[in-house]
Amino acid sequence: MIQFGSTKLHYGIYLKRLFHLTVVLLYAVLILSMMIIPYKYPNIFEAHRIIKHGYKYRNFLFSIWATGLQFTYFCLAFSIDCLEIHGGQKAMKICDKLHSFASYLLFAFVFPVSAHVFIVFWSIYAWDREYIYPLKLDTVAPFFLNHIFHTFPPILSVMYMLTCNKKVPSLKSTLTGLISLLTLYGFIFMYVKLVHNEWVYLLFEVFSDTGVKILLAYCALGSLPFLFLGHKINEVLTDLKQNGFFDYVFNISVNTSELHEKMS
Repeated sequence: MIQFGSTKLHYGIYLKRLFHLTVVLLYAVLILSMMIIPYKYPNIFEAHRIIKHGYKYRNFLFSIWATGLQFTYFCLAFSIDCLEIHGGQKAMKICDKLHSFASYLLFAFVFPVSAHVFIVFWSIYAWDREYIYPLKLDTVAPFFLNHIFHTFPPILSVMYMLTCNKKVPSLKSTLTGLISLLTLYGFIFMYVKLVHNEWVYLLFEVFSDTGVKILLAYCALGSLPFLFLGHKINEVLTDLKQNGFFDYVFNISVNTSELHEKMS
């Protein structure tokens, strides 16, 4: 039973909102930095072969697509918080629709894509970082930006499952959405190669034809297992929340529309 006047309840809600605001601000800093740094250090972006190539095809980088999806989702979560603060039946109806859309983004795209990018990026980084994030970038970009880009998203996705996800889309619908996204990206990726005779990632030049085919197959299908993993993680978190496992930390699994009704 929800104790609407409890300090624990309000603490949980405020903590959740502060968390969402912090994430949005971090991503705003990331996006602004991505826009400013190339203009602030033009020599590096013109002289370094890997950096120059990556910047040229920046709109085709999968990590850029992933960041766009993540920022959209995190902004939606923050918008829901703002509507909850505003209150009222109309705001709650909009919140309900946004919850559905945000949940679909989370399970279909945000978690599986960000987890896939995390694995691929750090694997290549450990093998030879010059092909994915050249050392020269460390001289112009704070390294925490790289972590916002490639490390934090899957962790944040799980935290959002815990703190604000109220609806779970069907596995079939999320699988269809992810396959559609991967098909679209794959088409654009190969279009760049066929039309410009260049790979979006210069890394592909290193491998033999067989290696390229294996890498392409993994990149095309690598996000799919994480979609199933995301649904499974959410099931585990839901069971833990229902059993009160997180009650001693914060109580944020609250029906906010019910809260507004009780307080009005």
